[in-house]
Amino acid sequence: MLESLRIEGYAIIDRLEIEFHDGLTVLSGETGTGKSILIGALSLVLGAKADSTVIRSGHEETTVTGVIRVDGIDEAISWLSDRGLSPDDGRVIVRRVLKASGRGGFYVQSTPTTRSDVKEFTSLLFDVHGQHEHQSLLQPRTQRELIDRFGGIDGRAARFERLFNDVSAGRAELEGL
Repeated sequence: MLESLRIEGYAIIDRLEIEFHDGLTVLSGETGTGKSILIGALSLVLGAKADSTVIRSGHEETTVTGVIRVDGIDEAISWLSDRGLSPDDGRVIVRRVLKASGRGGFYVQSTPTTRSDVKEFTSLLFDVHGQHEHQSLLQPRTQRELIDRFGGIDGRAARFERLFNDVSAGRAELEGL
């Protein structure tokens, strides 16, 4: 879950920090109130492509930092562990810096990383949708994963899937013999 988003030097934003709380978060408002700017900044930290035109006039860089709670999300913790990283008190800090020169970088827990790695990691945690966009909630696999996670059986369900795949592979090998 996204706990906070800190934005500096992005579009019309000088400095802004938003804290989020448990439950559904919806950004709503009149046209022109800045919803798209917030989503654009969030997209930056989630690994979206960007160029220096998003940097606020008068700034040399933009920085967007997300504090993400990952406790209980086994896939995310495993992803971190595979890269020698770990959550700090159940939280991970993901930061994106974009400089006016076009350079910049991505950081997970202050460790430099690639945009593709950040996209891979954050795709385990976020699903951002705008009006009329495709919704992953309509996919049966996503529905099962959410129900398993809610029921606290996601680890057992993943183990069952691995065992089922092993048995299926063994059956195919046996039929081949």
